[in-house]
Amino acid sequence: WSKVLASSKEKLIVIDIHQDWCGPCETLQPTMHRIALDTTDCANRCGFFSASMGKLKAQVGELLSADARAALEKRGCMPFFALVKGGAVVATVSGADAPLLLSLVKAHTPQAAGAGEGEE
Repeated sequence: WSKVLASSKEKLIVIDIHQDWCGPCETLQPTMHRIALDTTDCANRCGFFSASMGKLKAQVGELLSADARAALEKRGCMPFFALVKGGAVVATVSGADAPLLLSLVKAHTPQAAGAGEGEE
């Protein structure tokens, strides 16, 4: 967990936070796969991870604001994503909202080395 958060200093980290009994969000996996394929040098600019509340509840709780924790608790089995950059949550997505997830990832992914303005 600490290595994942430490890597957010150089890149955007997208964490699929889920309950043990529900598992990671399968609905948005194609969206995340598309982001990875469409993002130049994605491995160095963004990463996608899954966090089980059963195993990482305390760590996830420390990362999220009180409002985000409350939203996560209310969601039950609904998808919940935290976008982490520089060790802090910069955005969250509640529910299977692929357009919102895509736009937030694009907005927060660091620019590729040597890329001009407007390039991904």
